[in-house]
Amino acid sequence: IKLEVERERASASSGIWQFQDGDTYYDLLLSESLTIDTSLYDLEQGALIEIERLHKKAAKLLEVPESENIKESLKKITELYTSTRDSETNLVNTFESLVNEVLKKKEVENIQIKETAPFNANYKLVEYFPASLDNYKKASLYVSNYLLGFVPVLMQVGLVISEIFPGNHFMHEAFRHSKNLPSIRKVISFNAYKNGWKYYILEQTERLALVKNKEEAIGCLLWQ
Repeated sequence: IKLEVERERASASSGIWQFQDGDTYYDLLLSESLTIDTSLYDLEQGALIEIERLHKKAAKLLEVPESENIKESLKKITELYTSTRDSETNLVNTFESLVNEVLKKKEVENIQIKETAPFNANYKLVEYFPASLDNYKKASLYVSNYLLGFVPVLMQVGLVISEIFPGNHFMHEAFRHSKNLPSIRKVISFNAYKNGWKYYILEQTERLALVKNKEEAIGCLLWQ
């Protein structure tokens, strides 16, 4: 009922664009949220170019023509790698084994894999907490056993790469051990850097030999 009332009140013009200098106000809000001075139009064009590039990359990995319905092709392959959910299986333990396997030859430590508390399990797949500056508390990655059941197997290596090594955890540890950063910068992270670094690492998985086969490469692409 509320939506119907709001619809009747709404004008043909949406948002702040309908007001005088609305576009200027929007650009101001946008600039406060970004680390670069980029217009909304340029962001949109850049996003469209990136989507097109990922489309071509997916077609190449899937070995199908670029004219193919890539979304349907990706859906089919993820269905092949999605296990039937078993409520008795602790998938977090399985994920931790995968983490140990990936990190076996890497000098990465100081992180614990824990299961997300039940009241938060339906909302976040993973949640990362960095280590304390004095190393009293290890870093923790909380993983939802429930939501992990919906992640296809071919995407799980990408999750380890982006969240632990050489992704989010690796980045936090580099900050923590830096001698040139002030303590507050080591504690407070910035999403622009965190998400950008994770995206960059997922893009470089094949070049850095972080994936063993085409399926794992497709899994990393799906996270992008």
